[in-house]
Amino acid sequence: MVGSNNVSGQNCCGSGNISSNRLPEHPAGVVVIAQKGENMMLVHYIEYIAVGLESIGILVVVVGVVYPLGKFLLPNKDYGYKDLRMELGKCILLGLEILVAADLVATVVTRPTMEKVLVLGVIVLIRTFLSISIQVELDGKFPWQKAAVKGDEDEEMM
Repeated sequence: MVGSNNVSGQNCCGSGNISSNRLPEHPAGVVVIAQKGENMMLVHYIEYIAVGLESIGILVVVVGVVYPLGKFLLPNKDYGYKDLRMELGKCILLGLEILVAADLVATVVTRPTMEKVLVLGVIVLIRTFLSISIQVELDGKFPWQKAAVKGDEDEEMM
């Protein structure tokens, strides 16, 4: 922890002096903007929301992997490999979207440095690329491509 603006002048571990102009750091490495009163409370609530969203995103991915695998491993003729891939892809895609939202919410309470902006940009780009790749794998087309009209598919088949 970088330090805190507490009255005793000690850091989070109870030792050493911390100057009052240093900003407190979140356990996940997020430096919060030091403000007084109600605004500081809002910063903490936003941190909790971001951590909650991250937890939900991770939970969606974990449950989204375990549940379909369980269904696949049980003797069930109606649930095959393609069904497993579709369900895994959908859950991973949803989890990635939630994690991107959590990253964006977390930026509200960070000090805007070029390094943090670049790191966030790289994380969002990687997750977006993964999302698009999974979407293409599931649907067989890019998300911005129009859905095929039912009549057009029938004509192509003949």
